[in-house]
Amino acid sequence: MLEQATPSRSDLAAAVVAIATKRLEEIEKNKARYDTDYPTFAADCLTIRPKEGADTLLRFNAVQRYVHEAAEKQLLESGRVRLIVLKSRQPGISTYVEGRGYWRTSRNRGIRAFVLAHDQDGTDNIFDMTERFLDHNPHAPATGASNAKELVFSE
Repeated sequence: MLEQATPSRSDLAAAVVAIATKRLEEIEKNKARYDTDYPTFAADCLTIRPKEGADTLLRFNAVQRYVHEAAEKQLLESGRVRLIVLKSRQPGISTYVEGRGYWRTSRNRGIRAFVLAHDQDGTDNIFDMTERFLDHNPHAPATGASNAKELVFSE
């Protein structure tokens, strides 16, 4: 019977460094697409807090992909996006929309976004999502005079 050797701390550290290095290389490769490709930007740069489990990167679910395709089609046809979404509970539409707003405002000068929910707690929760996007984004722009209710990008 063969015994498996337990990896040393230095072997584990080297493996972690190799994984992190590969991830950074992937992000750098995708960087040129971030200005025009929201799904790639979201999957590489936007950290979300799911209902259960640890924070994770935003990878679109089926509902988010459907809304994204509709938004992109409308953008191509009319030059703008105006969607009304009859929202069921927990499909990730608020996350999709807030991420899209963060993506547009953080990647383009002179664009503003406004967050509003049906009550103050909802508005605060959505704004917290934006702050999480900023805090965990490896390509986050510099911020200017931001406060608890406003986030201003200085670049």
